[in-house]
Amino acid sequence: MKIRKTIPEKFYGNTPLEIGTPEIYPLSLNLHYNGFEKPKPYSLVLDFNQGKKIPVKADEMIFGCRMSEEKLKQFDFLHSWDGGCLIVNGRALKILEQICPNDFEAFRVVIKNFKEKQEPFINKDYYIVNILNRIEIIDWDAFEHSGKESIPLKFTKMVFKNNAMQGHKLVVEKTERWILFSSDLAKIFYEQKFKGLRFYADYEIKGYPLQKSQPQ
Repeated sequence: MKIRKTIPEKFYGNTPLEIGTPEIYPLSLNLHYNGFEKPKPYSLVLDFNQGKKIPVKADEMIFGCRMSEEKLKQFDFLHSWDGGCLIVNGRALKILEQICPNDFEAFRVVIKNFKEKQEPFINKDYYIVNILNRIEIIDWDAFEHSGKESIPLKFTKMVFKNNAMQGHKLVVEKTERWILFSSDLAKIFYEQKFKGLRFYADYEIKGYPLQKSQPQ
């Protein structure tokens, strides 16, 4: 009899989960945006995930990839070197539209291969997600840091607020611009074995530098 894998406890709580790349995700699959087929109509950092809608047209966002299209299409979620953004295929987008349609807007993107000695391709199966909610998720009172009030601030213990999502399923952290899923939304993607995304509870996040100079 096949033993069902136990779902981790973090998918049952009220604390949001940060997204990241799984170990099986090849670095060569990270998409290139800046410097590829200029000029660029929008900035991944300055325009996307700012908590407001933007007038992007379908096929206006063009990314470059160093991986074959066959390998690319094995993943439901893609990542970019040029800014924290959420790029999903139609299968993943359908779930987001069913669960949290008011938390985001999505635009079809163009992905092209630009690595020499590989067959060129143009793929239009993916969408970039613009998240419409920017919320302070970090609990700065419980958060522990190195004690040095400098920029960037390095933390020793990350703590997210309970029920910080304010009823949303998909948000961007206000200061750090991390993309976070509610635990129940993350659980759906985890259970259905979507590829290209890993979910981190606050206690799993390592002490990399923060943009905020000190907790307030």
